[in-house]
Amino acid sequence: MEIGSGIIIFTKIIPLLKGNGFPSMTIERILFMKNICIEKIWYEFLEIQSPVDHFDCNSDVIFELNDGSKWVATFFTYKNIETLRKKNQLTGECLNGTYFCATDMILISEMSEKIIKAVLDEMISNDEIEIYCQKL
Repeated sequence: MEIGSGIIIFTKIIPLLKGNGFPSMTIERILFMKNICIEKIWYEFLEIQSPVDHFDCNSDVIFELNDGSKWVATFFTYKNIETLRKKNQLTGECLNGTYFCATDMILISEMSEKIIKAVLDEMISNDEIEIYCQKL
């Protein structure tokens, strides 16, 4: 069955996926997901006036999808988590660095527009935006 903008849905396959470890999805939800894309992205780390260590930083990211919804997540580099843990050991925060948590936290290898965009696109294609990001 062919629908609209060249998207092909095999209606006989969808029921087979249900109950076999795959999430149950309606055809409408699949079509909705395939048409969702990012319209705008704001990266906090690009607003910082001083030089940024792209391997040791964190940044809020606000993005808008083509359905008009706005979302936020905080991206941390792996190295930044260790830097924050060491700082917390000195300041006493988070039980002297025993734990670290943040809402809507996504870990990445390097702080870059390209990587963040790729991560968000992957999350959209896997229908995970609602899991890892907060709707504004």
